[in-house]
Amino acid sequence: MKKAMNFLTPFSYAKLHTLLVILGTTAAAVIDVGIRKQTGELIDLLGDGRIHDFAFSAFGLMIVTYIAISFLLPYVKTRLSDRVQETLYARLYRKALSVSQSALDATDAGTVGTYFTSDTAGIIRYVNRITGMGIPDVFTFLAGSVVLMMIHPWIGVAAILSAVIPVATMTFMSRILVDGHVKYQEATQEINRHIAKHFFNLEFVKASRMEDALERENSNLLLQVLGHKKSVSRKEAILSFPMMLSSFVTILIVALLGGSFVSQDILSVGELFTAITLVDFIVNPVMRFDNTIRQVRRAQANITRLNQYFDMEEADPHLPHATLQQGEVCSLDIRNLTFSYPNGKPVFDGANLSFEAGKLHALVGENGAGKSTLLKLLSGVYAPSAGAISVSLNKTGDSVETCLSDCMVIDTQKAVLFSATIFDNIALGGTLSTEEVRSVCRLVGLDDEITSMAQGYDTKLGGDGSPLSGGQKRRLAFARTLLRKADIYIFDEPTAGVDPDNVRLMIDVLQKLSKKKLVIVITHDPVLIKSADTVTRLEGAL
Repeated sequence: MKKAMNFLTPFSYAKLHTLLVILGTTAAAVIDVGIRKQTGELIDLLGDGRIHDFAFSAFGLMIVTYIAISFLLPYVKTRLSDRVQETLYARLYRKALSVSQSALDATDAGTVGTYFTSDTAGIIRYVNRITGMGIPDVFTFLAGSVVLMMIHPWIGVAAILSAVIPVATMTFMSRILVDGHVKYQEATQEINRHIAKHFFNLEFVKASRMEDALERENSNLLLQVLGHKKSVSRKEAILSFPMMLSSFVTILIVALLGGSFVSQDILSVGELFTAITLVDFIVNPVMRFDNTIRQVRRAQANITRLNQYFDMEEADPHLPHATLQQGEVCSLDIRNLTFSYPNGKPVFDGANLSFEAGKLHALVGENGAGKSTLLKLLSGVYAPSAGAISVSLNKTGDSVETCLSDCMVIDTQKAVLFSATIFDNIALGGTLSTEEVRSVCRLVGLDDEITSMAQGYDTKLGGDGSPLSGGQKRRLAFARTLLRKADIYIFDEPTAGVDPDNVRLMIDVLQKLSKKKLVIVITHDPVLIKSADTVTRLEGAL
């Protein structure tokens, strides 16, 4: 719980904006107390005919300041909320990129989707509530209590006790909400998992005539979510009773005591007016505390879940199973490599493979033989249970990289494209000139096809790479890989879905690249296999 509470601290996010919100709302509340106190004094001065003794300038200044702060605060609060969301999203993304793949395999898209949506939204609501209302309510309550004590100690003590007791009661009672919110989030997570699994593949559901089964499953999951929400709502409703009772008792006490003291000439009419108007500063924080404590308990549930995500094991970027050394020729050696997926049969069992620069190497094998798994082991996505990977680089001194991933680039079978222009998808934010990008696209027959588009290289792609065809997306990813500087290039099915004429262009590029670099292609393409200098067949569990 210690970590969760640290994560809840408002000052963890956007410190300047948070401070401005707290100071602004607190200043507005304190000035409001001063205005009400001054109004009471004004009433007494009017009654005594001593209006000239009243400092109108100070009174007016407080009113102007209050109005100015009230106009400014909504903007500052909005900016704070934006910064909180940006910070949380950045942390979630960074964690996903740094966590080990084995840890990611234990989760799913539905769970991660819930982290990014309802869990993050719960924390944002909490920060907004605490900084914009919770902390200022504390200062409001204190300022109102001090003034009430100045008017008369008994009125102050009675108002404070009638507020503190229900607040303590609500705090104690609200502990039962945390478990309910955790269950609600888990049920929401199941809905997200269901959507990620089925709703993005509706064409297959329709083709298989599975609409009724999908609808039943969705209805059952929705009923579970609603059931947990109703349970939490019933518990939250109980918290309203102490709040309502406190508000009634506080108003009654101040009215009765104040009226009695006025009749005994202990208080003036102006002081009674001030006391009655200041009841808001006692009652309202208590009434709002009902919602504040709910937000706190919800955020505790959200953060407990997020902390589980942030505590996931991170990958070792330096790949302890891989070594780098100097050599006359760039080479890649795999010795006694053993690996199996959790609860699965071994993919490799003492595999030994060797490749060196100067030749085009083809890696072939049936589906399930371990070709894609080998890429994941080489890139560090997974770590082998035994064995080692050794890379020799034809470099000297400090120029030898300290990390295997620094000297290797892998073109995966699925072309990963972004919602950006064609140029940006190839350059990936690098400082590449237009001519450099066009030059590599010419090598694979892509330049003419891109320039024939209305926007050319400025054509915006969708997340799925549209409007490019499958072959164009494959060649774009191939060209992007060629632009990255490395000693070892590995391509996974680079010619899949590419027409024969462009396949020939890509093979020419691979053969030329292999004369200078270490190049390995994983492929089923008979033309590419025939063009390779060496062919290594993976049989699985080598």
